Amino acid sequence: MAIQCIGSPNKDKGREGYQPEAIVIHIMEGTLKGTDAWFKNEESGVSAHYGIGEASEIHQYVGESDRAWHTGRIVSPT
Repeated sequence: MAIQCIGSPNKDKGREGYQPEAIVIHIMEGTLKGTDAWFKNEESGVSAHYGIGEASEIHQYVGESDRAWHTGRIVSPT
């Protein structure tokens, strides 16, 4: 299955030594094309690593080595 790289400016480079502890699954409202536009929009302030469309197409917005902003940004973690 091919993954299409779409890209998003809304991410943090790297993970600052943190490793993923869970997979977060969100349900997108609207179309995959609309999600592409929203995640590519710097003013939206949101992103995710992947999106899957109704026809099973997979779009990647943020590389796995970087932090997407789908669950918020980390500030002063403890």
